[in-house]
Amino acid sequence: MNKLKSIYSLLSLKLSIAWLLPAVGLCFYVLVYTGLIDNCSTLGEIMIKAADVLVIGGVVGFLTNIAQTFGIFRKAIEDAFVSNDFLEKRKDISTVWRNASKILFNKKFPDISDDLLTLIEDHYICRKEHSYYNDFHITTNVKWTDDSKEVIKVEHITTFELITEKKGRIKLPLSAWMKKNDRPISCDLKCCINGREMKLQYKDKEDKNTGETVRTYFLKLKNKEVRNKYQVMIHRSIEQVIKDDFDLSFRAAYIVKNMTVKLSLPENLSAKFICRGTVDDFICIKDEQSIKEYLYRGLVLQRQGYTFALQKK
Repeated sequence: MNKLKSIYSLLSLKLSIAWLLPAVGLCFYVLVYTGLIDNCSTLGEIMIKAADVLVIGGVVGFLTNIAQTFGIFRKAIEDAFVSNDFLEKRKDISTVWRNASKILFNKKFPDISDDLLTLIEDHYICRKEHSYYNDFHITTNVKWTDDSKEVIKVEHITTFELITEKKGRIKLPLSAWMKKNDRPISCDLKCCINGREMKLQYKDKEDKNTGETVRTYFLKLKNKEVRNKYQVMIHRSIEQVIKDDFDLSFRAAYIVKNMTVKLSLPENLSAKFICRGTVDDFICIKDEQSIKEYLYRGLVLQRQGYTFALQKK
């Protein structure tokens, strides 16, 4: 409101001067041509020339000010229409965003632009999610459990900062294990939030096609503030048969900002690192036979991640 008042005062002053100068010029004309001042005198000639300048200059200045007035008002209106307060109140903001995006992309891919924008809006912007992971670190240690080197024990230590931006309950997915070849589900899982060990929940679901059982662990948090931060540590270990489960994979449940991955391997076991759908490649920090370390700077989106493909030597 104050900004509009200042603009209005400035415009009023400019418009007043634009009217005042021609009016003074007309007064000079009246004084000279009505005979009140001799038009042949030096004063009369000066007043006529001054009147010419004031009237002509005033008309030109008036037209210039009108053009500037419309430009300033247009700028003020445009600023108001793109302000955060105005956009937050619009019910058609999704349509506005789509139209602006199409202009930003120079109207590329017209046949698939709607599908592309829907994909971005639903999965990349994640409008249904209100949490993300920050500074994600995964350290994985692999060891043989028997002399035949058929079974490995995999230990994961994961630490990250959980950022939440909505009050209410937040479901934190942890891990899933699958029962294969009649082997029982064997896992050890612990989760600490801000240094406090939490009670976990799990759900078993049978695959109708294979008859295998998938056990999914999760944790429910009650977030009391709109924006909050939680320090999370997850420790999990599982035994797996190398010929059946020959990969170690991670797929993001939420958006991850910055990730560090470390892998320690025993003898007679190698691993190949593979990116899973990330926009950029992971940066290789160390690639030795027994130790692998990779770094990702930026955002890892949902369903993106990495895979270590294991191979017995």
